[in-house]
Amino acid sequence: TNLKTLELPDSITFIGELAFYVCASLTSIKLPSNLETISNRAFEVCGGLTSIEIPSSVTSIGKGAFTHCSNLETIIFKDTSNWFATDNADFTNDTQIDVSNPETNVKNLNKENSKWNQKYLYKE
Repeated sequence: TNLKTLELPDSITFIGELAFYVCASLTSIKLPSNLETISNRAFEVCGGLTSIEIPSSVTSIGKGAFTHCSNLETIIFKDTSNWFATDNADFTNDTQIDVSNPETNVKNLNKENSKWNQKYLYKE
């Protein structure tokens, strides 16, 4: 696809699994202010993305949501408090995580075997 920029309407609360898979030309996306869920692998292989801002309304991010976004430099969480990572979809055995540093967030979410990439993230 030749999609370069995208602004999703505020009526969207859920981004489905593989929704933007291999949208390599996508360089900019504005997520809706009412978004609650980013599903597994939603932005996998979006090589053109350099930055993404997670609205404060987001309460869960699926496994591998930003895997292989090779040019991604920053992932900014608008609300950095009370985020957790877990291996289980039922949100047990969780660990509180620090999402306050946009550059560290990329390292922890973007690489295939990174700290949080194969975990579910959620906010309480």
